[in-house]
Amino acid sequence: MFSKKGKSFTVQFSGRAGLEYSEGDKKVCIDSEMLAGPEFDLVIYLRSVSCWDSPPGDSIGDAEKGRIRLNITEALAGQKIDWQ
Repeated sequence: MFSKKGKSFTVQFSGRAGLEYSEGDKKVCIDSEMLAGPEFDLVIYLRSVSCWDSPPGDSIGDAEKGRIRLNITEALAGQKIDWQ
């Protein structure tokens, strides 16, 4: 398990599947899988995310998904992890 803190967000993995992304008091669990292929190290199912887990029910719009994507990319780049 590792986490990467940057600006005002945290990306934390636990095990081979799933990650927790948080911004301030907002948190969301995102499905992911480690891969063994040569092209990518990880697949993250960001499209399946529709609302924050905490606080419950707050929807996540396209602009927020874009920001989350950029933040996860930034966090993983420091670990030399390529994702799709």
